[in-house]
This record gives sequence, structure tokens and C-alpha cells, in this order.
Amino acid sequence: MKIKKKYIFIFFIVFPIIIVLFFAGLLIGSYYLNQGTAITKNDKLLSGFVEKVTGENPLPTQILPSPTEIPATPTPIDYKITFIDSPTELMEGGQASFTWTIDGPPRTIHKSAVYFGTINTQGILTKDVAPVDTKYTDSVKDFIAGDFVIPIRFVGNTTIAKPGKYYVRVYALIDSNNYWSEERVFTVKPITGYEIKLVNYPQKVKLNENSAFTWEITGPQAITGFTAIVGAKESKSGKLDETIDLTKTPYKVLVKDFTNGAYTIPLRYIGNAIMPEYGTYYIRALAIINGKNIWSDEHTLSVQ
Repeated sequence: MKIKKKYIFIFFIVFPIIIVLFFAGLLIGSYYLNQGTAITKNDKLLSGFVEKVTGENPLPTQILPSPTEIPATPTPIDYKITFIDSPTELMEGGQASFTWTIDGPPRTIHKSAVYFGTINTQGILTKDVAPVDTKYTDSVKDFIAGDFVIPIRFVGNTTIAKPGKYYVRVYALIDSNNYWSEERVFTVKPITGYEIKLVNYPQKVKLNENSAFTWEITGPQAITGFTAIVGAKESKSGKLDETIDLTKTPYKVLVKDFTNGAYTIPLRYIGNAIMPEYGTYYIRALAIINGKNIWSDEHTLSVQ
């Protein structure tokens, strides 16, 4: 029986190719099922063999992802301002002392201060809150302008004349940002009980004769910049209130030894004066303490 050529071609050429492709597919699928990795050297050889036979590559080219660099997030530079010490209570006219620190990376700043007032500014003050945005009305200005290198410790002082309850924070301006401490409270108590007395004075003196006067100021410790013996030929009788100053009386300064300086209270003073005219003089001792006029009783002196 004569076999046709096309059947011979199919049997010896096409059919073996189909078998090869079938087993090649089984091998490749089994390999990746078990390994789950990229194509190995043997896979590439098998793939090359199949490609030579069929002209096609049964395995797709694997595209490996390229790593993407994530830019490092810069570490934020922050500064901390800390209230170290502040008064809790002082007398009116007394000196308040404040201590604070600023910590952080080395840097030169140009402004730090203590802000205070009788109305509080509640909550945490953020970096966008400037001093003008608060209710504080006064400040310690020792370091309000200059060159200061962080980290640093400050000590500032101020005199507070008016009694009341005060709210206070320390502050620094760094790189256009406002840094605040927590808010603290202190109380300024009113001073009571100051008294001034004429202890010794001449009741009769001669014209153009030097005369000595002794007076005493008692009360809580303080400083006065003015105390004197004043007098006139016209009387202003009665008790003089602390709001009445020298310009509201007929008196003129007679003893001028302690009218320009800083004098400690309590203290006894001795001064001298020459009486310029004949007649009867009405005299008092006067001291100005924390903005208040403290008057003695009125006495008389005769110039003969």
C-alpha cells in the first residue's frame, strides 16, 4: 500500500513539533508553579529551543521594577523657651525678677522679653501669635534688641508700681516665629502704713540763721527719690491726702538735702535750712514713695 507524502510530512515533522511544544509548556508551567521566581538559565535554553523550532518565544520578558528614591524628610528644628523663675508676690514699687532659658540648635536671635499685664491671654500661644496679638500691656525690655546666641539663659528685672494681679509669659522671636512659655501669675500688694514725722525742729530761729530739722519715715522697705521739709507763711491745715502734691499747696521746699537721689526707707533724716524772711512759717515733712505723697502733720516756726 502506497503512503501519500503529505501524511509522511504530518507524521514525521508536524506531529513531533506539537509534542515538543506540549512538553515544553508542561515543563515551563511546572517550573514557575514551584519556584515563583524569574527565568533561570535552563528556562532560557528551553525557551530558545522552542523559539528556534516555532519562531516564537513562549515566555514573556519580565520587566523588573526600578527602585524609586524617596526624599528624606528633614528633621524639623524646634526651639523651647522655659520659664525658670518668677515672683509670686511683691509689694508695689518693688522689683520683679524673671529668669528664663531658650534651648535648641545654636543660633543668634535678636529679641527676647517678658510680657505681662492685668488681663490674661489664655491657652497655648502658637508661633503665629505676636506680642501685639495678646492682652499684655507691659514688658521687661532688657533683651528687646541685641544679639543673643542660643542656647542661653536670661535674667530680667523691672519695677512694678501699681498693685494688682498680673499675668506673665516669656517670649522670643526666632526665624520670624513667635515662641512663648506657659502663662504664670503674680500679685503686687499695695503698701500701707507709711508714716512721716517731724522728730525735731526749732520753734524759734533768727533771720538768716542755719537751722537743723530732723524727720523720720517708717513703713515697709522702699526707696524714695524725694523727701524734704517744706513750708510757707500760709497754712494748709488738716490731713493731706496722698494724691495732693506740692504744687497743690502753698508750701515751698526749705530743706533740699534729699530731693534728688535714691534714699532707703525706713530711715531718719537730718537737713538744714536758712529761713529767708521774718514771720511765722507753717512747715511739714514730705516724702514721695511709689508715686504717693506722704505728709506729716503741720507745725509752726517763728523767724525773729
